[in-house]
Amino acid sequence: MKKLAVTLVVGVILLAMLLSLIELWHSGSVRTRALAVKPGDSKMQVEKALGRPVHIFTPDPQARTNFLAALLSVRSETWAYGSRFDLRLAFHGQSPIRFRIFLPEADDVSVVFDRSGRVAEVMIPKSSP
Repeated sequence: MKKLAVTLVVGVILLAMLLSLIELWHSGSVRTRALAVKPGDSKMQVEKALGRPVHIFTPDPQARTNFLAALLSVRSETWAYGSRFDLRLAFHGQSPIRFRIFLPEADDVSVVFDRSGRVAEVMIPKSSP
């Protein structure tokens, strides 16, 4: 019974490490592909270059009248590309699952669209060491 428990724990740890490596490779790949996205590109062109975003942020309608909503909301539609799982965070006492509630994470590739649905800005963070 003890062997089974140890084997199960080791298997879970190896699976978590594999998922982290895949996410790390994918995030580097997204950064490279994001270089091809230019202001003026359509949403279809962005999705063709980068795939489906991890999260789509839309402006909160209350942001015009509510200060807190304005502070926590994006100003225009923003697509976030990044990892959903980061095992490195667990070693810093944080949850390895990435939750995006109000804004993209600092290390996400973000694509901001203007009112006409065209790319206004592409934000590509520097890769972490």
